[in-house]
Parts: sequence; C-alpha cells; structure tokens
Amino acid sequence: MKCILPAHSMSSAICRLLGLALCLVPNLGIAQASPTWLHELLATSPETRPFPCGEIRCQWQCWRDRGGYSARFGTELCSVTLPLGATFDVLRIDRYGDPNSIYREIAGDRAVVLLNGSFFAQLRGRRCQSVGAIVSHGRALQAPVAWSVGGMLWRHAKAIGVTSVGAFDIDAGYDEVIQSKPLLVEQGSNGIRRDDAVRFNRTAVGIGRDGRLILAGAFSPAGDAASLYEFAVFLRTARVAGAPVYWALNMDGGPCSFIYFPSLREGFGTPGETCISTVLRFSPPATE
Repeated sequence: MKCILPAHSMSSAICRLLGLALCLVPNLGIAQASPTWLHELLATSPETRPFPCGEIRCQWQCWRDRGGYSARFGTELCSVTLPLGATFDVLRIDRYGDPNSIYREIAGDRAVVLLNGSFFAQLRGRRCQSVGAIVSHGRALQAPVAWSVGGMLWRHAKAIGVTSVGAFDIDAGYDEVIQSKPLLVEQGSNGIRRDDAVRFNRTAVGIGRDGRLILAGAFSPAGDAASLYEFAVFLRTARVAGAPVYWALNMDGGPCSFIYFPSLREGFGTPGETCISTVLRFSPPATE
C-alpha cells in the first residue's frame, strides 16, 4: 500500500524507514503521540450519574476539564457501558427540532439511552434527509453510500457488531443497520492516524471485546470538544469501559451530537434546534 503524507510531514523515504505499520492509512499521515491534556484529564476522578439499565444500574461517567487556565476549560469526555445483551434499533427522523423534545418523544417505554445517528443532506427550507445505509426493524430504508472509509453498526437477532464498509453485505438479513464514518477504533487500534486539530462535539458507538456496547461523547459549551484523533484516544483508554474499546464508529459531530437519558430526563450536547436525521435507541437486555 502506498503511504501518502501531507507536504509538511515526513518524506515518504523516512516513512518507509520507520516501517509500513505507521503508514497504513492513506492521507492520514503518521501515528502521533497521545495528547498530554487528555491523559491528565483522565487521571482525575469522573463525575458519575447512575441510572437504571433493566435489572441493573449503569453509570454515566464524565471527565470535565475544570482548569481555569486550560484551553479546554469546560470540555467533558463521557461514556457508559451497557450490560451484555443490551440491544438497539435505528429510527429515521429527518426533521428539525429541539433534541431534548424529540428524543423524549421517541424514547418509548424501554429505552435507557438515545444517541444521534449518522450524517444528513440539507434540503431546501427547513428540511433534511439522512445519508447512508439504514435498516430499521428488518426493513431497508436507504441503500449504502459508496464511501471509501467508515463502517456499519449492525444488529442481527442478539448479535451486535461494527464492520468496515468495504467488508459489509447489506443483503445479509440484518435487523438494524446504520452507516457512518470514520472508524475511530479498529480491532483495538486507533483508526485515526493523524491529529488534524479540527475539534467538534462528537459521539460514537463502541463494541468491547466481550460484545458489550460502549457509548461515548465529547462535549464543550463552544462545540469544539475534541478532534477525531483525540476522541479515538479517549475510546481506547481502559477507564472508559473497564477495558479498551475494540471497535468504535463515529457518528455525526457538531451541533447534531447528542445523548439523552430518559430516566434522568437529561440530555448532553448542543442546545437549540438542529436537524435530527437518525437516532439510535438503546434498550436493556430482554428479561426471560
């Protein structure tokens, strides 16, 4: 595979000397060291909010930068690990509105967490349309987009996983599918090779080695919480889920990034109206 580096980075000759392992993703450059501020933040104690997850209680944990002189003051990195056997469905909404109100409206009786889905296209007027593959309750609502990166979050009966877009067969009879990009974590490795320092609020869905779902968000009052690289580093940190995330798929960032907890009646993300294209609704394991 050709290693393509930006003009300001190392030459291809040095890249070859350092080995192919650092140059596996075209256009994303060489792997970088983890951000110091992030490790310092995660060394502090998180704020925790317990909430019911079926027969057990889950814990939403947030690390908030409280340093008065910090350039990231007010930024919070948050995660929750759902119990093994938790499930999800995909809802296509495609309308503008206040996330708190709409997420509360569609929560239903069993949902424990709702999280924004993938990208959308802006239409004329106050209209928007989801982009990418969607399968909801066994019915294909939209076909895949031929992106060169990213993946699919899917559910087939009780099995849940993330698969890279090039290896996915949309016609394999899935119950739920949503397409998004990029892959933040791939088989335990950081899927983002270079920090472009472009920061937005972000959300992601991760899968642990044991199959548990890990939901994560990065939020700041100004909407500039983390770059994709920083968010991927956060997801690979053992404290996020008790063990590093094995797969993680990024969802739509910016003002659309939102996580809502029905039992807490509380949402995390940017306030105000935005396009809500798709929503992932997570439910606890079914009781026998």
